Amino acid sequence: MGQVGTGPGSAAGTSSGSDGGAARTPWRFARERWSQRRFAARQLGELRPYAGRGLVAGTVAVHLVAGLAPVAFMLGTGLALRDLGSDAAVGWLALAAGAFLVQQLVAPVHSCSRAGCSVVSTRRASSGSRRSRCGARHSPGSSGLRSRTG
Repeated sequence: MGQVGTGPGSAAGTSSGSDGGAARTPWRFARERWSQRRFAARQLGELRPYAGRGLVAGTVAVHLVAGLAPVAFMLGTGLALRDLGSDAAVGWLALAAGAFLVQQLVAPVHSCSRAGCSVVSTRRASSGSRRSRCGARHSPGSSGLRSRTG
């Protein structure tokens, strides 16, 4: 039985097809993941003319913080457990708590930034294509309808 999502955006855990359904090796998984990330970066680059640099830069920043916060949390927790009997554990626990707080604060923004960037870029792309189809007949703020005279 094959898997449903096999394109660049797929995050399925096993492979299918000509290899007989064998489990992916870590290196193959890493290559596929890298390919997915490059594909997503190209898509984000294609959105930049429509969404604007500020929205794309904000989206990238939110995604970076959302991706690094869990790593900082795990690192801080692990190092705090390693240094449990010493005073250094307090610092590591502070790092873990701060990362957890950042993660909780960024999570709603992260989910909205994905939807927000696509909605804004879709609106701007629609507006841009409408202006290019209509040529110089309309000003950017016009409704696209000509007035009928006589």
